[in-house]
Amino acid sequence: MNIFKPILNKDYNSSFNNLKYHLKQIEKRQFQTTINKIFKEDERIMHNADVLIIGLGNLGGKILEQLCRESRVSKIIVSTTRKDYGKKKVNTEKAGANQLGYHPDVKIEKINLLDSVEKIGEKLRNINPKIIVNTASMITPWIKTSLPDETLEPLYQVSGLGPWIALQLRLVYRLMSAIKLSKIDSKVINASYADAVNPALKSINLSPLAGGGNLDNIATMARLIVAKDRKIKPRDIQIFLVQHYYNNRWLSCGFLEKRYCKKPAPFYLKILVESNDITDQYDSLKLLMKTGCGINRVDGPPGDSITASSFVKHILAILHDTNIFTHVPGPNGLIGGYPVHLGKNYAELALPNDISQEEAFKINLEGQRRGGIQNITKKGEIIFTDSVYETQKKIFNFDCKSFFVNDVNEVADEQMAKIKETIKRFK
Repeated sequence: MNIFKPILNKDYNSSFNNLKYHLKQIEKRQFQTTINKIFKEDERIMHNADVLIIGLGNLGGKILEQLCRESRVSKIIVSTTRKDYGKKKVNTEKAGANQLGYHPDVKIEKINLLDSVEKIGEKLRNINPKIIVNTASMITPWIKTSLPDETLEPLYQVSGLGPWIALQLRLVYRLMSAIKLSKIDSKVINASYADAVNPALKSINLSPLAGGGNLDNIATMARLIVAKDRKIKPRDIQIFLVQHYYNNRWLSCGFLEKRYCKKPAPFYLKILVESNDITDQYDSLKLLMKTGCGINRVDGPPGDSITASSFVKHILAILHDTNIFTHVPGPNGLIGGYPVHLGKNYAELALPNDISQEEAFKINLEGQRRGGIQNITKKGEIIFTDSVYETQKKIFNFDCKSFFVNDVNEVADEQMAKIKETIKRFK
């Protein structure tokens, strides 16, 4: 080999130094080859985005708006199937952030959760975000607005969001399946009925880490109301709330529109002011009722700002591992909502000493049943209450007492087809 030729020279010192130089060059090349091989074999060690937002509807758009004004997030990717709208929305939020001195790095990547799991997984692997926020769902407001109130009224009387779980679950199921296939380690925050969807996915080991909004909104409003009442700073108040999403529905359109039962599902509420328990100084139910949409805050899409803030708070907690105290629906696949400490890889329950995890679970289980789901088994079977089963069959001719999570694609298609047939009858 040419590198050994200098050894034949008479100037042995020069030859030796020459040899050392060439050996070092070989070492460097071998090291670089090894590094290149490592990166080629496992490009997943490089995250190409801090946050991926899937779905750019009202909630997804508000999350994007707030993240664009957040200096602690470096790169955002949004996924929407509406290319033209997505481009305009991203440009709008980047311009708005720029007005305030922020320069967010935002890109669009089309990910259709109805594509094959393999295709979704490949796109996710290429992006490999640290956090994925799912706001996509098959259930949309047109279902409610396309049918007369009296047609859906019997369903309102016996349930909350439970009857629609197949439509809430399907896209998240495909997302989580794709994440597992791609072998990325992204943490997922799910906005699609996390109180029930997350535990359903847990039954097949696909649960997101957390949800957002829901009881977190209620706890935040309760803190503000108590702070105003006592003329103190909200930061001096700590709220502990355990409840299922059913109560959010009851608060937003239950007692206001005289739908659902007269009382909410069971809940647990504790109020501390500078570590002093003042819970018994308040009527918990009356306080809960003051937190609802349409009472002390706006309802509908404009009210999603508080929900978006909850998600951004959770994104930052996971992204920077800040171990915050917050309220989370579906933490680690648990039924309902709980107070937790949230960080990069965990959502640990933060229950006060006077309530056990078992008691908190029972509270949420009753809320789930009020919402229309009798049980979610460890084998992944979602069982509707008898009243929901009979009512759905009567209204939509949708004959489904239960289904398994792995069958959600077929069940969601069937339910949507039955809904469309029902809507046609009223046109």
